Amino acid sequence: MIVQATLKLWPIPAAEGWFGMEAPLPERLAAAERALTGPGRPASVLLAPGRLAVELAGPAEDVRPPDGMTPLPGAPEAPEGRGIVEAGVPPPRLGDLSKRLEGAALAYEARLGVGTCLVAVERPGEVDHVRAWALELGGHAVVIDGPDDLRADPWGPTPPGVHLMRRLRDAFDPAGVLNRGMVPWA
Repeated sequence: MIVQATLKLWPIPAAEGWFGMEAPLPERLAAAERALTGPGRPASVLLAPGRLAVELAGPAEDVRPPDGMTPLPGAPEAPEGRGIVEAGVPPPRLGDLSKRLEGAALAYEARLGVGTCLVAVERPGEVDHVRAWALELGGHAVVIDGPDDLRADPWGPTPPGVHLMRRLRDAFDPAGVLNRGMVPWA
């Protein structure tokens, strides 16, 4: 039961636009770093094989192509495959994950500044590789869509800190009625 809700509202921006570039990975990562640390606050910074896309929103004078980027017609398409794995790593390590994904020729969309990455997978072995890389970088990987052969182990190993999650669940849901059986380690 929800007894109280607080909503945070944002005004519709006066202007918004997508800008992008195609370049080798080191150049894209450098451009993404400039976008994230520059004077403007990008709404999205998306890295994918061969391209970088940045969404800017705000006053019209602030929505102009960052250095080395050109306007895009809209948001880029998300990666598509038989299945989708969402990997989460500490934001500074997302470039390292991207290098591994590009080396394995996997389609992905890394959300820079956030630390999450959608990866298109075709085979169970690819799920295993993405999960191993994410774990090595201090993160996790969960299969969020795909056929049964890709979902054999959708959650992966028990995450660190599960004892804290259990204590929170026991404090807020002592009867265990919410999300029953959702994750195997809860």
